[in-house]
Amino acid sequence: MTTTPEEHQKIKVFGRKKGKLRPDEVARMEQQLPGMSPPEAADRNALRRGLGLDAGEGRIWLEIGFGNGATLAELAARHPQDRFIGVEVFWEGIVSLMKRLDENGSDNVRVVRESAQWLLDGHLPPGSVD
Repeated sequence: MTTTPEEHQKIKVFGRKKGKLRPDEVARMEQQLPGMSPPEAADRNALRRGLGLDAGEGRIWLEIGFGNGATLAELAARHPQDRFIGVEVFWEGIVSLMKRLDENGSDNVRVVRESAQWLLDGHLPPGSVD
């Protein structure tokens, strides 16, 4: 789930979308973020399958604006049977979440670096999150 440069211009935020990342943080983003994107899906069942959930097993959580990722990482660790989609536009928050997930060993989180409005306006199947 990526956007074109024109669509990125439409992300309205009250703060900076890109701060100063250290070289190791940039490397982490380049290595891990592509594998953390949720799958494109036309309906709830396809999304569940794409996230590795069988029918009836686990829930799909949506966290919009996860900040530094502390709460999202803790929820992911407490509920390993569930899948989480975190939406954040700030690079520092995404890097912080990645570090926390590495520390707790969670692999059940997917990240969308887009506006929540973009995600909800057609890029997430209706009724797909619990």
